[in-house]
Amino acid sequence: MHGFRIHTSASAPAEVRPLLKEVEAARGFLPNLLGQLAESPAALNAYAGIAVALRSSSLSAAERELVLVAAAAENDCHYCTPAHSWAASQTDLPADVLHTVRAGRRVDEARLE
Repeated sequence: MHGFRIHTSASAPAEVRPLLKEVEAARGFLPNLLGQLAESPAALNAYAGIAVALRSSSLSAAERELVLVAAAAENDCHYCTPAHSWAASQTDLPADVLHTVRAGRRVDEARLE
């Protein structure tokens, strides 16, 4: 996202400041991606909506992160892949499964595949 300012919860458009403050309180920091998305409140709200929908799915925390790692790796995102890999490592997801997905290989376990 070239040309987009990385906002803080203080510099962001007023309509998304509460969301950014909520993220900061929950994580202890504001990820740069969200700071950039704040330049467009519609984009930030859409991203947040997808996150809410994913959290309300039937997937476990490990499975949700694995989906995000797979998408990030497929898109060759050098920011999201390590970020979601770290989050996945904080769940009960086996490390070998995480490495397999990051490498773009198939997982032997049907539900995880």
